[in-house]
Amino acid sequence: MAASLKHVDVRNFIKKNANERFDGDYNFLIETSKDNQITTSKEGRTSTLSFGEVLFGGGTLSSSRAESNGFLDSLSLISPLLQVSVPSLREHSAETWDTQSTIPLVAFVPSNYDSEDENATIPAYDSEGNVYELSAKEEPNELVIVIRENERLMVFEKASLTDVGRGDGIPTLDKCPIMQSAYFENDVNLYYLSSDVYDEINLCTGGRTGGGGSGGGSGGGSGITSCDRDRKSGKDRLYRMIFNNMTAFKRVNDWFDGGQELHVTIFFGQANGAISKVTKVFSGRDRDFKDCGLFNCDPEWFGLRDVEIVTWDKAVYGDAMLYSWIEKDGGGTLELNSSFSSTFDNGNGSKTTQTFSVKSTIQEEDDILGESIVEYCDNTDGDGYSYDTGKITFQVRQ
Repeated sequence: MAASLKHVDVRNFIKKNANERFDGDYNFLIETSKDNQITTSKEGRTSTLSFGEVLFGGGTLSSSRAESNGFLDSLSLISPLLQVSVPSLREHSAETWDTQSTIPLVAFVPSNYDSEDENATIPAYDSEGNVYELSAKEEPNELVIVIRENERLMVFEKASLTDVGRGDGIPTLDKCPIMQSAYFENDVNLYYLSSDVYDEINLCTGGRTGGGGSGGGSGGGSGITSCDRDRKSGKDRLYRMIFNNMTAFKRVNDWFDGGQELHVTIFFGQANGAISKVTKVFSGRDRDFKDCGLFNCDPEWFGLRDVEIVTWDKAVYGDAMLYSWIEKDGGGTLELNSSFSSTFDNGNGSKTTQTFSVKSTIQEEDDILGESIVEYCDNTDGDGYSYDTGKITFQVRQ
Protein backbone atom coordinates (compact mmCIF):
# COMPACT_ATOMS: atom_id res chain seq x y z
CA MET A 1 0.00 0.00 0.00
CA ALA A 2 2.81 2.45 0.83
CA ALA A 3 4.01 2.46 -2.79
CA SER A 4 0.54 3.38 -4.04
CA LEU A 5 0.64 6.62 -2.04
CA LYS A 6 2.82 8.10 -4.78
CA HIS A 7 -0.50 8.69 -6.56
CA VAL A 8 -2.32 11.77 -5.28
CA ASP A 9 -5.63 10.15 -6.26
CA VAL A 10 -4.98 7.34 -3.78
CA ARG A 11 -4.11 9.86 -1.09
CA ASN A 12 -7.30 11.78 -1.85
CA PHE A 13 -9.32 8.56 -1.60
CA ILE A 14 -7.88 7.72 1.82
CA LYS A 15 -8.35 11.26 3.14
CA LYS A 16 -11.96 11.41 1.97
CA ASN A 17 -12.93 8.05 3.47
CA ALA A 18 -11.10 8.66 6.76
CA ASN A 19 -12.82 12.02 7.19
CA GLU A 20 -16.23 10.41 6.88
CA ARG A 21 -15.58 9.01 10.38
CA PHE A 22 -18.20 6.29 10.14
CA ASP A 23 -17.60 5.22 13.76
CA GLY A 24 -16.35 8.52 15.18
CA ASP A 25 -12.65 7.96 14.42
CA TYR A 26 -10.71 8.92 11.29
CA ASN A 27 -10.73 5.49 9.70
CA PHE A 28 -12.54 3.19 7.30
CA LEU A 29 -12.91 -0.55 7.01
CA ILE A 30 -11.02 -2.33 4.21
CA GLU A 31 -13.87 -4.81 3.77
CA THR A 32 -16.42 -2.07 3.06
CA SER A 33 -14.11 -0.11 0.74
CA LYS A 34 -12.18 -2.74 -1.20
CA ASP A 35 -14.46 -2.57 -4.26
CA ASN A 36 -14.50 1.23 -4.50
CA GLN A 37 -12.83 2.49 -7.67
CA ILE A 38 -9.84 4.85 -7.86
CA THR A 39 -8.79 6.45 -11.14
CA THR A 40 -5.16 7.56 -11.28
CA SER A 41 -3.45 9.71 -13.91
CA LYS A 42 0.20 9.74 -14.85
CA GLU A 43 1.86 11.32 -17.90
CA GLY A 44 -1.50 11.66 -19.63
CA ARG A 45 -2.48 8.05 -19.09
CA THR A 46 -5.26 6.96 -16.75
CA SER A 47 -5.95 3.65 -15.06
CA THR A 48 -8.77 2.54 -12.79
CA LEU A 49 -8.27 0.12 -9.92
CA SER A 50 -10.35 -0.94 -6.96
CA PHE A 51 -8.99 0.03 -3.57
CA GLY A 52 -8.49 -3.67 -2.91
CA GLU A 53 -6.24 -3.93 -5.95
CA VAL A 54 -4.33 -0.88 -4.75
CA LEU A 55 -3.74 -2.62 -1.43
CA PHE A 56 -2.64 -5.87 -3.04
CA GLY A 57 -0.64 -4.61 -6.01
CA GLY A 58 0.83 -1.39 -4.73
CA GLY A 59 -1.17 0.64 -7.23
CA THR A 60 -0.17 -1.28 -10.33
CA LEU A 61 -1.70 -4.02 -12.44
CA SER A 62 1.33 -6.25 -12.04
CA SER A 63 -0.76 -8.78 -10.12
CA SER A 64 -3.75 -10.41 -11.69
CA ARG A 65 -7.23 -9.42 -10.57
CA ALA A 66 -7.91 -13.04 -9.62
CA GLU A 67 -4.90 -13.08 -7.29
CA SER A 68 -6.00 -9.79 -5.77
CA ASN A 69 -9.54 -11.02 -5.16
CA GLY A 70 -8.24 -14.26 -3.64
CA PHE A 71 -5.99 -12.35 -1.26
CA LEU A 72 -8.81 -10.02 -0.21
CA ASP A 73 -11.23 -12.89 0.31
CA SER A 74 -8.70 -14.54 2.63
CA LEU A 75 -8.12 -11.24 4.41
CA SER A 76 -11.85 -10.79 5.06
CA LEU A 77 -11.95 -14.21 6.76
CA ILE A 78 -8.73 -13.88 8.77
CA SER A 79 -8.97 -10.17 9.69
CA PRO A 80 -12.52 -8.98 8.96
CA LEU A 81 -12.04 -5.83 11.06
CA LEU A 82 -8.84 -4.63 9.41
CA GLN A 83 -8.99 -0.92 8.75
CA VAL A 84 -7.07 2.07 7.42
CA SER A 85 -6.78 4.89 9.96
CA VAL A 86 -5.23 8.35 10.03
CA PRO A 87 -4.46 9.12 13.69
CA SER A 88 -4.91 12.68 14.93
CA LEU A 89 -1.53 13.98 16.09
CA ARG A 90 -0.63 17.32 17.63
CA GLU A 91 0.54 18.76 14.31
CA HIS A 92 -1.03 16.45 11.74
CA SER A 93 -4.49 15.01 11.09
CA ALA A 94 -6.76 13.69 8.37
CA GLU A 95 -8.57 17.02 8.36
CA THR A 96 -5.47 19.12 7.72
CA TRP A 97 -3.69 16.66 5.39
CA ASP A 98 -2.39 18.43 2.27
CA THR A 99 -2.58 15.50 -0.12
CA GLN A 100 -0.86 17.43 -2.90
CA SER A 101 2.42 17.69 -1.02
CA THR A 102 2.39 15.18 1.87
CA ILE A 103 3.03 11.47 1.33
CA PRO A 104 2.64 9.76 4.73
CA LEU A 105 4.33 6.67 6.06
CA VAL A 106 2.25 3.50 6.35
CA ALA A 107 2.56 1.63 9.67
CA PHE A 108 0.87 -1.44 11.07
CA VAL A 109 0.36 -2.71 14.60
CA PRO A 110 1.72 -6.27 15.01
CA SER A 111 -0.44 -8.90 16.68
CA ASN A 112 2.19 -9.30 19.44
CA TYR A 113 2.30 -5.60 20.27
CA ASP A 114 2.70 -5.04 24.05
CA SER A 115 1.05 -1.81 25.16
CA GLU A 116 2.77 -2.07 28.57
CA ASP A 117 6.26 -1.96 27.01
CA GLU A 118 7.53 1.62 27.24
CA ASN A 119 10.10 0.86 24.50
CA ALA A 120 7.64 -0.76 22.10
CA THR A 121 7.92 0.10 18.41
CA ILE A 122 5.78 -0.46 15.33
CA PRO A 123 7.12 -0.88 11.77
CA ALA A 124 6.38 1.67 9.05
CA TYR A 125 7.20 2.04 5.34
CA ASP A 126 7.55 4.97 2.99
CA SER A 127 6.50 5.05 -0.66
CA GLU A 128 10.01 3.98 -1.75
CA GLY A 129 9.95 0.83 0.36
CA ASN A 130 12.24 2.04 3.15
CA VAL A 131 11.51 0.59 6.60
CA TYR A 132 11.28 2.59 9.84
CA GLU A 133 10.69 1.70 13.47
CA LEU A 134 8.34 4.20 15.11
CA SER A 135 8.04 4.61 18.85
CA ALA A 136 4.68 3.39 20.04
CA LYS A 137 4.72 5.87 22.93
CA GLU A 138 6.02 9.07 21.36
CA GLU A 139 4.09 10.77 18.57
CA PRO A 140 5.91 10.93 15.23
CA ASN A 141 6.53 14.39 13.78
CA GLU A 142 4.89 13.52 10.49
CA LEU A 143 1.57 12.18 9.25
CA VAL A 144 1.23 8.38 9.43
CA ILE A 145 -1.40 6.01 8.08
CA VAL A 146 -1.92 3.00 10.37
CA ILE A 147 -3.24 -0.43 9.39
CA ARG A 148 -4.83 -2.17 12.35
CA GLU A 149 -8.06 -3.75 13.55
CA ASN A 150 -11.09 -1.59 14.21
CA GLU A 151 -12.02 -1.28 17.90
CA ARG A 152 -15.59 0.00 17.57
CA LEU A 153 -17.11 -2.76 15.48
CA MET A 154 -18.09 -6.31 16.38
CA VAL A 155 -18.25 -9.02 13.74
CA PHE A 156 -20.16 -12.31 13.87
CA GLU A 157 -20.30 -15.14 11.40
CA LYS A 158 -23.82 -15.44 10.08
CA ALA A 159 -23.80 -19.15 10.81
CA SER A 160 -22.93 -18.54 14.46
CA LEU A 161 -25.97 -16.33 15.00
CA THR A 162 -28.22 -19.23 14.06
CA ASP A 163 -26.43 -21.60 16.46
CA VAL A 164 -28.78 -22.29 19.37
CA GLY A 165 -25.89 -23.61 21.44
CA ARG A 166 -23.77 -20.44 21.57
CA GLY A 167 -23.85 -20.16 25.36
CA ASP A 168 -22.06 -16.78 25.44
CA GLY A 169 -25.04 -14.50 25.97
CA ILE A 170 -25.23 -13.44 22.30
CA PRO A 171 -28.79 -14.02 21.10
CA THR A 172 -29.50 -15.81 17.84
CA LEU A 173 -31.17 -13.96 14.98
CA ASP A 174 -34.53 -15.66 15.47
CA LYS A 175 -34.52 -14.66 19.17
CA CYS A 176 -33.35 -11.11 18.50
CA PRO A 177 -34.74 -9.84 15.18
CA ILE A 178 -33.30 -6.37 15.76
CA MET A 179 -29.82 -7.87 15.29
CA GLN A 180 -30.66 -8.44 11.65
CA SER A 181 -30.16 -4.69 11.15
CA ALA A 182 -26.39 -4.85 10.84
CA TYR A 183 -24.18 -1.89 9.92
CA PHE A 184 -22.70 -4.00 7.10
CA GLU A 185 -22.81 -7.57 5.90
CA ASN A 186 -21.15 -9.77 3.32
CA ASP A 187 -21.66 -13.41 2.41
CA VAL A 188 -20.05 -14.63 5.63
CA ASN A 189 -20.26 -11.99 8.36
CA LEU A 190 -22.50 -9.44 10.03
CA TYR A 191 -20.89 -6.22 11.30
CA TYR A 192 -22.30 -4.10 14.13
CA LEU A 193 -21.18 -0.98 15.92
CA SER A 194 -20.41 -2.25 19.43
CA SER A 195 -22.55 0.43 21.10
CA ASP A 196 -25.53 -0.77 19.04
CA VAL A 197 -25.02 -4.48 19.50
CA TYR A 198 -24.76 -4.29 23.30
CA ASP A 199 -27.97 -2.26 23.45
CA GLU A 200 -29.64 -4.90 21.28
CA ILE A 201 -28.28 -7.77 23.38
CA ASN A 202 -29.48 -6.07 26.56
CA LEU A 203 -32.89 -5.48 24.98
CA CYS A 204 -33.29 -9.05 23.74
CA THR A 205 -31.92 -10.90 26.76
CA GLY A 206 -32.81 -8.57 29.60
CA GLY A 207 -29.18 -8.91 30.69
CA ARG A 208 -29.51 -12.62 31.40
CA THR A 209 -26.45 -14.84 31.11
CA GLY A 210 -25.49 -18.32 32.13
CA GLY A 211 -23.45 -19.22 35.18
CA GLY A 212 -24.23 -19.44 38.84
CA GLY A 213 -23.06 -18.74 42.31
CA SER A 214 -21.77 -20.83 45.15
CA GLY A 215 -23.75 -20.82 48.35
CA GLY A 216 -22.45 -18.99 51.36
CA GLY A 217 -23.27 -18.92 54.99
CA SER A 218 -26.64 -18.03 56.44
CA GLY A 219 -26.89 -15.70 59.36
CA GLY A 220 -29.57 -14.57 61.75
CA GLY A 221 -30.40 -11.07 62.69
CA SER A 222 -33.37 -8.99 61.72
CA GLY A 223 -31.77 -5.61 62.33
CA ILE A 224 -33.50 -2.95 60.30
CA THR A 225 -31.15 -1.00 58.10
CA SER A 226 -31.99 2.07 56.07
CA CYS A 227 -29.91 2.73 52.97
CA ASP A 228 -30.02 5.56 50.49
CA ARG A 229 -31.52 3.31 47.80
CA ASP A 230 -34.33 2.27 50.19
CA ARG A 231 -35.69 5.80 49.97
CA LYS A 232 -35.52 6.02 46.16
CA SER A 233 -37.23 4.26 43.28
CA GLY A 234 -35.11 5.46 40.35
CA LYS A 235 -32.56 3.52 38.33
CA ASP A 236 -28.86 3.58 39.07
CA ARG A 237 -27.05 5.80 36.57
CA LEU A 238 -23.41 6.03 35.52
CA TYR A 239 -22.59 9.71 35.92
CA ARG A 240 -18.94 10.27 34.97
CA MET A 241 -15.40 8.84 35.09
CA ILE A 242 -11.85 10.15 35.23
CA PHE A 243 -8.40 8.64 34.79
CA ASN A 244 -6.61 8.70 38.14
CA ASN A 245 -3.50 10.31 36.66
CA MET A 246 -1.89 11.05 33.30
CA THR A 247 0.27 7.93 33.58
CA ALA A 248 -2.89 5.79 33.62
CA PHE A 249 -4.27 7.75 30.67
CA LYS A 250 -1.10 7.38 28.59
CA ARG A 251 -0.90 3.64 29.25
CA VAL A 252 -4.19 3.09 27.43
CA ASN A 253 -3.69 5.76 24.81
CA ASP A 254 -1.02 5.12 22.20
CA TRP A 255 -0.79 7.78 19.52
CA PHE A 256 -2.01 5.40 16.81
CA ASP A 257 -5.18 4.55 18.73
CA GLY A 258 -8.38 6.30 17.85
CA GLY A 259 -10.45 8.00 20.52
CA GLN A 260 -11.09 6.20 23.77
CA GLU A 261 -13.59 3.33 23.56
CA LEU A 262 -14.71 2.43 27.08
CA HIS A 263 -16.71 -0.71 27.86
CA VAL A 264 -18.11 -1.33 31.32
CA THR A 265 -19.86 -4.59 32.14
CA ILE A 266 -22.06 -4.68 35.23
CA PHE A 267 -22.57 -8.14 36.73
CA PHE A 268 -25.37 -8.77 39.23
CA GLY A 269 -26.20 -12.10 40.82
CA GLN A 270 -29.64 -13.33 41.79
CA ALA A 271 -30.87 -15.31 44.76
CA ASN A 272 -31.53 -18.35 42.55
CA GLY A 273 -27.83 -18.45 41.57
CA ALA A 274 -28.24 -16.93 38.11
CA ILE A 275 -25.97 -14.16 36.88
CA SER A 276 -27.11 -11.21 34.79
CA LYS A 277 -24.98 -8.57 33.11
CA VAL A 278 -25.35 -5.34 31.20
CA THR A 279 -22.60 -3.82 29.04
CA LYS A 280 -22.47 -0.11 28.28
CA VAL A 281 -20.20 1.53 25.71
CA PHE A 282 -18.83 5.09 25.77
CA SER A 283 -16.46 6.83 23.39
CA GLY A 284 -14.73 10.19 23.22
CA ARG A 285 -11.72 11.94 21.77
CA ASP A 286 -8.51 12.16 23.77
CA ARG A 287 -9.13 15.83 24.52
CA ASP A 288 -12.40 14.88 26.26
CA PHE A 289 -10.44 13.10 29.00
CA LYS A 290 -7.75 15.69 29.76
CA ASP A 291 -7.33 19.40 30.41
CA CYS A 292 -4.11 20.75 28.93
CA GLY A 293 -2.48 24.02 29.89
CA LEU A 294 0.63 25.65 28.53
CA PHE A 295 3.08 23.17 30.05
CA ASN A 296 1.20 20.04 31.10
CA CYS A 297 -2.07 18.12 31.05
CA ASP A 298 -4.24 16.82 33.86
CA PRO A 299 -7.06 14.25 33.76
CA GLU A 300 -10.55 15.65 33.34
CA TRP A 301 -13.94 14.20 34.21
CA PHE A 302 -15.64 12.53 31.24
CA GLY A 303 -19.44 12.54 31.30
CA LEU A 304 -21.15 9.16 30.90
CA ARG A 305 -24.54 10.65 29.97
CA ASP A 306 -26.21 9.48 33.20
CA VAL A 307 -26.83 6.23 31.34
CA GLU A 308 -29.33 3.95 33.08
CA ILE A 309 -28.10 0.67 34.54
CA VAL A 310 -30.84 -1.07 36.54
CA THR A 311 -33.48 -0.44 39.17
CA TRP A 312 -31.81 -2.10 42.14
CA ASP A 313 -34.27 -4.42 43.84
CA LYS A 314 -32.29 -5.73 46.79
CA ALA A 315 -34.56 -8.76 47.16
CA VAL A 316 -33.66 -9.81 43.62
CA TYR A 317 -30.03 -8.70 43.21
CA GLY A 318 -28.70 -8.74 46.76
CA ASP A 319 -26.43 -6.05 48.16
CA ALA A 320 -23.53 -5.94 45.67
CA MET A 321 -22.74 -5.67 41.96
CA LEU A 322 -19.44 -5.82 40.07
CA TYR A 323 -18.44 -3.10 37.58
CA SER A 324 -15.64 -4.23 35.22
CA TRP A 325 -13.97 -1.70 32.88
CA ILE A 326 -11.82 -2.04 29.75
CA GLU A 327 -10.66 0.25 26.94
CA LYS A 328 -11.12 -1.50 23.59
CA ASP A 329 -8.19 -1.87 21.21
CA GLY A 330 -8.83 -5.11 19.30
CA GLY A 331 -6.63 -8.15 18.68
CA GLY A 332 -7.19 -11.83 19.40
CA THR A 333 -9.51 -12.99 22.16
CA LEU A 334 -8.84 -14.01 25.74
CA GLU A 335 -10.96 -14.68 28.80
CA LEU A 336 -11.09 -12.40 31.82
CA ASN A 337 -12.26 -14.06 35.05
CA SER A 338 -13.38 -12.50 38.31
CA SER A 339 -15.81 -13.00 41.19
CA PHE A 340 -17.89 -11.09 43.70
CA SER A 341 -20.16 -11.87 46.64
CA SER A 342 -23.66 -10.63 47.33
CA THR A 343 -25.90 -11.11 50.37
CA PHE A 344 -29.62 -11.83 50.07
CA ASP A 345 -32.40 -11.54 52.64
CA ASN A 346 -34.21 -14.85 53.00
CA GLY A 347 -37.46 -13.24 54.16
CA ASN A 348 -37.38 -14.91 57.57
CA GLY A 349 -34.87 -12.67 59.27
CA SER A 350 -31.85 -14.64 58.01
CA LYS A 351 -29.45 -13.86 55.20
CA THR A 352 -27.47 -15.89 52.67
CA THR A 353 -24.26 -14.81 50.98
CA GLN A 354 -23.44 -16.19 47.53
CA THR A 355 -20.17 -15.88 45.62
CA PHE A 356 -20.55 -15.50 41.86
CA SER A 357 -17.83 -16.40 39.36
CA VAL A 358 -18.04 -14.29 36.21
CA LYS A 359 -16.10 -14.14 32.96
CA SER A 360 -15.80 -11.85 29.98
CA THR A 361 -14.30 -12.41 26.57
CA ILE A 362 -12.02 -9.49 25.75
CA GLN A 363 -9.31 -8.94 23.15
CA GLU A 364 -5.57 -9.18 23.60
CA GLU A 365 -4.87 -5.51 22.96
CA ASP A 366 -7.69 -4.29 25.21
CA ASP A 367 -6.51 -2.31 28.22
CA ILE A 368 -7.93 -3.56 31.52
CA LEU A 369 -9.01 -0.54 33.59
CA GLY A 370 -9.94 -2.51 36.68
CA GLU A 371 -13.11 -3.28 38.59
CA SER A 372 -15.00 -2.18 41.68
CA ILE A 373 -17.74 -3.59 43.86
CA VAL A 374 -20.77 -1.28 44.05
CA GLU A 375 -22.75 -1.86 47.25
CA TYR A 376 -26.44 -1.29 47.79
CA CYS A 377 -25.94 0.99 50.79
CA ASP A 378 -23.51 3.34 49.02
CA ASN A 379 -24.80 6.89 48.79
CA THR A 380 -26.34 7.96 45.46
CA ASP A 381 -27.11 11.61 46.24
CA GLY A 382 -25.58 14.47 44.22
CA ASP A 383 -22.64 13.25 42.14
CA GLY A 384 -23.06 9.81 43.66
CA TYR A 385 -20.51 7.50 45.26
CA SER A 386 -16.97 7.42 43.81
CA TYR A 387 -15.35 4.06 43.04
CA ASP A 388 -11.61 3.71 42.43
CA THR A 389 -10.42 0.77 40.30
CA GLY A 390 -6.77 1.77 40.66
CA LYS A 391 -6.66 3.29 37.15
CA ILE A 392 -9.93 5.18 36.90
CA THR A 393 -12.54 6.63 39.24
CA PHE A 394 -16.22 6.51 38.33
CA GLN A 395 -19.43 7.68 39.95
CA VAL A 396 -22.84 6.03 40.23
CA ARG A 397 -25.88 8.04 41.27
CA GLN A 398 -29.67 8.15 41.01
